[in-house]
Amino acid sequence: MSYAAGLVLLVEDEPGFREPLEHLLRLRSYDVVCADTAATALEILKTRRPDAAIVDLHLRQGSGRDVVVRIPSATPVIIFSGMRSASGELERLR
Repeated sequence: MSYAAGLVLLVEDEPGFREPLEHLLRLRSYDVVCADTAATALEILKTRRPDAAIVDLHLRQGSGRDVVVRIPSATPVIIFSGMRSASGELERLR
């Protein structure tokens, strides 16, 4: 019998990053819900509460910042960003 380790929201618009990461999480028994735009991620957050999130700040459609600030503060978030200051700023906002 298998069980889910938890629900992870994965927000990444590049399939080359998203697909291997999703595969790895599923191998570790996580349920994964993916979004490739900020709007899709925000819709998911209306009905589901992830146990953790992985969010790319630089999406082609929308900003990962909008997603990060909507995730409950008790939920762990890994932020993809090439800019260190952006990650620190978002952590202070949360």
